[in-house]
Amino acid sequence: MSDTIDEIYLKIAQGIAKSITTSWDRAVINAEVFDDAANFNGVYELDGKTLYFEVEDDAYDYFEEIKEIMSGNNKWNRAKFTLKPSGDFSIDFQWDQALDDEIKANQ
Repeated sequence: MSDTIDEIYLKIAQGIAKSITTSWDRAVINAEVFDDAANFNGVYELDGKTLYFEVEDDAYDYFEEIKEIMSGNNKWNRAKFTLKPSGDFSIDFQWDQALDDEIKANQ
């Protein structure tokens, strides 16, 4: 791992922009990140409609890097990365105990 958190955020944003081949108003990656796996959902909005896009395979590595950088500071297993066409973005992290319990029960 050699990227800074800002470089990782930029890579996620570039991946979103590359995956959506039309104009869009707002795009979101919803991520559930576990110990050795992840689940991603990519959605974007266009003229009030919600559409889906395929999240790049590299997203797993990016979110794992974020988790490693943040280890000890914040415990999270859900993240929401929101991007606007202007490049403005936000990322929200959340701990979901029910999700953690479900993953542990199925291991």
